[in-house]
Amino acid sequence: MMTLISTLFAFQASFSQDGPTENSFFETKEEKELFHIEIQRFILENPAIIIEAIQLYQKNKEKEAIAKEVQILNDKSAELFQDKHSFIGGNNDGKIKIVEFMDYKCGYCKKNHSIIWSIINENSDVKYIVKEFPILGPQSTMAAQALLSVLLYDSNKTYKSLSDHLISYSGPINIKTLKTFAELSGSKIPDLEATMKSEKVNLIITKNASLAKKLRIEGTPTFIIEDQIIRGFISKNQMQELIELTRKKL
Repeated sequence: MMTLISTLFAFQASFSQDGPTENSFFETKEEKELFHIEIQRFILENPAIIIEAIQLYQKNKEKEAIAKEVQILNDKSAELFQDKHSFIGGNNDGKIKIVEFMDYKCGYCKKNHSIIWSIINENSDVKYIVKEFPILGPQSTMAAQALLSVLLYDSNKTYKSLSDHLISYSGPINIKTLKTFAELSGSKIPDLEATMKSEKVNLIITKNASLAKKLRIEGTPTFIIEDQIIRGFISKNQMQELIELTRKKL
C-alpha cells in the first residue's frame, strides 16, 4: 500500500501546477485532470490509505522529535550531569545517571520520592541528580531556596534529611516551618532566611529554569535517564526497566 502511495506522489511531482513540464508523464492538461480523478476515486474506494499515510507521517515526526531531543540532551550534558550545584544521591561515580527536575509542592514528585530511593538502593551503579525546579508558586520557591542553602553551606546528608521532611509534609511551607525542618536535619546555617535570599542560591534556581526551558521541560516530575526524557510520574517497574535497558547500551 505504501509503495502505491509513493508512486502516486511521484506521478504528481512529475508535473507542475499549471500544466505539463519537460519531464511530465502527461502530454495534455486533460490527461493530468483524468489522473487526478483516478487518484480521488482510488482514495474513496480505499479510505484506509489515508489512515496509513497519517500514521506514517506521525511516525516520521516522532522520529524527528526524538532525534532533536537526543541532540539537545547531548549538547546540555555537562549542565545536566556535571554541574557543581546539584544534590547527588546514590553512587557519585555511577554509570547510569538519573536527573530529576522537581518541585516540593508537586503531588507526583512526592509519590515518586520513595520509588526513586528504592531504585537507588537496589541499583549500585545509579547516580541520582536533583534539579530544583520550583514552578508551583512562592512556597515551592521557598522550599527550593532552603534546600539549596543547606546543600551549599551544610552537606549532602543535611539536604537529604530536609528533602525527606519536605516531601512528606503536606502543610503550608513558610520560613518557620523551613527553619524547624532545617534544624531537625542538622543544619548549622545561622540565618537560613538570609541565605535563602542570597544571589548564589537564586542564581542556581534561575540556571535550572533556563536549562528546563531549553529541554522543553514544563512540569514536574521530569526525569532524564541518560538520553531519554520521561515527563510525569513513573512507576518503579517502569523505572527499573529503563535502567536495565540503559545498562545494556553502556
